[in-house]
Amino acid sequence: MTTYTDKGVKPDAGKFLCFDHIKFWVGNAKQAASFYCARMGFEPLAYKGLETGERRTASHAVIQNKIIFVFESAYLPNDEEMGAHLIKHGDAAKDVSFTVEDLDSIVKMAKQRGAKIVKDIWEEKDEFGVVRFATVQTYGDTTHTLIDRSNYRGLFLPNFKKPLQEDVLCGKLPAGKLDFIDHVVGNQPDLQMEPSAKWYEQNLLFHRFWSVDDSQMHTEFSALRSIVMANWEETIKMPINEPAPGKRKSQIQEYVDYNGGAGVQHIALNTQDIITAIRNLRSRGMDFLSVPKTYYKTLRENLKNSKVKVVEDLDVLEELNILIDYDENGYLLQIFTKNMQDRPTLFLEVIQRRNHNGFGAGNFKALFEAIELDQAQRGKGRAITSLDAYLREADLKSIIMTDDEKQRFIERGSHKGKGIAVFTSGGDSQGMNAAVRAVVRFGIYLGCKVYFIKEGYQGMVDGGDNIEEANWSSVSCIIHKGGTVIGSARCKDFRERAGRLKAAKNLVMKGITNLVVIGGDGSLTGANLFRQEWGSLLDELLQTDQITKEDRAKYSHLHIAGMVGSIDNDFCGTDMTIGTDSALHRIIEAIDAIAATAYSHQRTFIMEVMGRHCGYLSIVASLTSEADYVFCPESPPPQDWPTKLCRKLEQERAAGQRLNIIIVSEGAIDRDGQPITAEKVKEVVVEKLNQDTRITVLGHVQRGGSPSAFDRVLGCRMGAEAVMALMEATPETEACVVSLDGNQAVRLPLMECVERTKAVAKAMADKNWDLAVQLRGRSFARNLETYKMLTRLKPPKSAFDEAGNPVEGFTLAVMHVGAPSCGMNAAVRSFVRNCIYRGDTVYGIHDGMEGLAAGNIHSMDWSDVTGWVAQGGAFLGTKRTLPGKMAPAIAEQLAKFKIQALLLIGGFEAYQAAEQLYENRPKHKEFCIPIAVIPATISNNVPGTEFSLGCDTALNEITEICDRIRQSAQGTKRRVFVVETMGGYCGYLATVAGLAGGADAAYIYEEKFGIKNLQLDVAHMASKMAEGVQRGLILRNEKASDNYSTDFIHRLYSEEGKGLFSARSNVLGHMQQGGSPSPFDRNMGTKMGSKAVEWLIEKLRESIQPDGSVNATSPDSAVMLGVVKRQYRYTPLIDLKKETDFEHRIPKKQWWLKLRPLLRILAKHDSSYEEEGVYMTIEEGCDVDTSII
Repeated sequence: MTTYTDKGVKPDAGKFLCFDHIKFWVGNAKQAASFYCARMGFEPLAYKGLETGERRTASHAVIQNKIIFVFESAYLPNDEEMGAHLIKHGDAAKDVSFTVEDLDSIVKMAKQRGAKIVKDIWEEKDEFGVVRFATVQTYGDTTHTLIDRSNYRGLFLPNFKKPLQEDVLCGKLPAGKLDFIDHVVGNQPDLQMEPSAKWYEQNLLFHRFWSVDDSQMHTEFSALRSIVMANWEETIKMPINEPAPGKRKSQIQEYVDYNGGAGVQHIALNTQDIITAIRNLRSRGMDFLSVPKTYYKTLRENLKNSKVKVVEDLDVLEELNILIDYDENGYLLQIFTKNMQDRPTLFLEVIQRRNHNGFGAGNFKALFEAIELDQAQRGKGRAITSLDAYLREADLKSIIMTDDEKQRFIERGSHKGKGIAVFTSGGDSQGMNAAVRAVVRFGIYLGCKVYFIKEGYQGMVDGGDNIEEANWSSVSCIIHKGGTVIGSARCKDFRERAGRLKAAKNLVMKGITNLVVIGGDGSLTGANLFRQEWGSLLDELLQTDQITKEDRAKYSHLHIAGMVGSIDNDFCGTDMTIGTDSALHRIIEAIDAIAATAYSHQRTFIMEVMGRHCGYLSIVASLTSEADYVFCPESPPPQDWPTKLCRKLEQERAAGQRLNIIIVSEGAIDRDGQPITAEKVKEVVVEKLNQDTRITVLGHVQRGGSPSAFDRVLGCRMGAEAVMALMEATPETEACVVSLDGNQAVRLPLMECVERTKAVAKAMADKNWDLAVQLRGRSFARNLETYKMLTRLKPPKSAFDEAGNPVEGFTLAVMHVGAPSCGMNAAVRSFVRNCIYRGDTVYGIHDGMEGLAAGNIHSMDWSDVTGWVAQGGAFLGTKRTLPGKMAPAIAEQLAKFKIQALLLIGGFEAYQAAEQLYENRPKHKEFCIPIAVIPATISNNVPGTEFSLGCDTALNEITEICDRIRQSAQGTKRRVFVVETMGGYCGYLATVAGLAGGADAAYIYEEKFGIKNLQLDVAHMASKMAEGVQRGLILRNEKASDNYSTDFIHRLYSEEGKGLFSARSNVLGHMQQGGSPSPFDRNMGTKMGSKAVEWLIEKLRESIQPDGSVNATSPDSAVMLGVVKRQYRYTPLIDLKKETDFEHRIPKKQWWLKLRPLLRILAKHDSSYEEEGVYMTIEEGCDVDTSII
């Protein structure tokens, strides 16, 4: 908890005096006002409505001492503004008004500082005088009306009249005894507290009065962060709250969910006699939150050792559920009402202060426990996963995003007239063209003028034809190309101010004030320096008459948004940079190809990969290819590495292995900082082992080739988010970089990321290797640890006792259920070796549930799974059969083999099979064991996860085939291909492959379409062909519609396109399942296998009985292990039932549906884009092990 003493500089003019009143927009103002009068002791003050000549709204003002609430509702059904507000927020506080002096100065200052003025200064008057107003926008849809009533002596405000009738209850019920508004609390979505606090500092010149973070304000289940903003005189206090990660959804997040975003959560009303006030309000029928009894027991013990003496009777306070918070100076008393309306949003606080200016931080635990009990009655606050518990226990920062978070929609032409330029700089990487294409088309969609800057910074300095306006056709047919079509170059001129001055002039001449930079940390650093110097560069241009005063004023600020394009994945703050996945594809393709010739001749191959001073490529390539040894810069080998390397190679050859693969990062060094080259490694192997050894330096092959599906989609998503970041930027907004965190797009402060990236290089220069690995992020460290563990020849001796039996003694089993998919074998290998490494016994169950019932179960050893990662299919065998009537036989086999935990790897059938085992627990105690499911299906139709094993491989297969199909029409003008994908009723493959392949449309079951939609798409295709586009691509999910089949759509396009284009259809079939798994699927399978072991062992320890049996019966002992936004999550299967459409075998909510508007926008359709970017700090972006690959 922090109390601030620095108020900053006192404003020269303008003064905030106090809260004036709070306005609520409600469905029925008369009833709302009556409720507050009856329950809270308010009295009718004034009225404005039809009877007073007001035709739009009815306004009822109520008062209690200095507290005034105004309830307002619309008369007409077509009042769009109030109607939309009610639909989104329900009955809610719309405006928090302040009484001010010198309104003109306050508004002038707010305008200069960038505040959004909803309504500029206006006046209202009647026979009692004149009142001046102005309204500014604050968080969410909330506003602040600034009121100067110094020349008014009326009842309330002009045109308000006395109430139409008196409230007869006012004189009969006890007084509320509430005196004035103490503070008004605003709740923000995660990561929006700091921006909101800065808004008050910047625009109203408020200062920070008090703050607290989640390390101080938390319970076992939920937490918050809070900053209190205050005016200079500290007569107005505005706490700003945001949720922090916890086991359950906190009341802050619940508010944000039900309110549809930020807003006023509660209003604190001050009293001089809280005991009398609460007794009176309870007698009026007001409901307050109850506090756990343990609170008062603890309070009494704590007060014994405190200097503070509480005047009130503690027994009475306990009776009334009044809370106490205190420090060395005094104490406060407070209590909270239950929600004031059906939605769990707004509530009130009653507070009495006795020389204490805090906000009840000491009562947070009691308050949140009370609210959590209230939440439980509403069915909210479900416990999150054990991974989240792990993250908290490890003292990591994590952001848990809600699945139903409301997002803003951005319409076509909403930013008309703005100028954007995009350029690529530094080394090229696959996927840059997808990002360029997205920036151009999304910018045009928003109404911007978009420019290419060719040849990077050199083109910006040279100007002329290097800065060229882009149009829709400029980026046609480039998404599948490697490199960058607009060129990239390193520029010495830009490093000098004279070069930057030329660049500034060239941008001003084109009206460009928004730059999208695609490059590495050097390129991004240069862009940020350019932004910082922009003002002084323009001043210099003005002084030398190279630009006009109008130009100086019009283009006064430069905004920067970065995307990291680099195959090295060496930028802190993002899990994947554009090009990394494609580079891994090239490396893995080369290793898979070389393995065959190495096997034939019993050779050792040393593969040198790129990465400069970052070992990501080498580590992940080693992990996904089962390489025997890896040299990476961040983790140098010990001094005796030649001996250890040769010993391992000897042991492997003695065990029957015919080939060895060693991967050397180009920047590999030893612990003295001396380079370890591929040639040096070869010398060691040849001299000591006399093995036939070859070196393959992959070199720039890694930068080449077509981008992977992942990089194409990543480029599209990041490109759109970069444009949105620029459109939302203000003069005070710092440059950001659009990054990927798990499966969540985030925006991070550019320079903080750059500084952290540079810190890695410094740590390595200082030979602080542990710090270097730590700074790369937990995902990097975990990849390294996982590789070292999985590539052992055999488990460590510590895993077994003297008799050779496993130390811990748990018995686990793994099996497949459903269709085969790539990545299954990698998951099994990881699971088996992790179990054995821990000292447990592991069984492999062959042929699914039928094999389990028949006892087709075999013990698995460390060497049994060697070479599995690179292989497609399922070596354990798999069938779609569900337990059903085989349940007794399955239970018998589980008991026979004493299996204590079970992992199922498969698709929707695996989910159903696990659920059946869970539901049969009452009948068969053998099923009362921890059960986990790893989703593995190309359809990606399993609830509880955003990705399934195999779907990335399938996407790459579809994307590659679509590229080839379109290429086949190179010599045929104007042809449209209709391609059918697999996936059952799930449209994931069609949608995401459509985005990756640059498709014109993708028809899926989840998004209904009819003949009118098809006709419009045909007409749209015809118009594109008329503009010069030569080829079109239409994807259709196999079960998108019973009647609008692939053949029907093909014939429709053929008939309607006669004379304009021809059409062909292709049904891809089982080739989509792929051959060799993609690096993504190999790595995700490896990670999921490891995490499944962690969870199963944790549950076994919780449920083990004294006699050694296992009794796992709780719902959270049977889970789906999935990837959800920024984290791996374990979701109880019972919770997934309500999220599942069992008839069509798909989840009811699917994240990728948010990509469909982007697909249509990039194909030149009209659509509404749903913004996905989340603002984060660098610490939150780097410190969590959330990456999937």
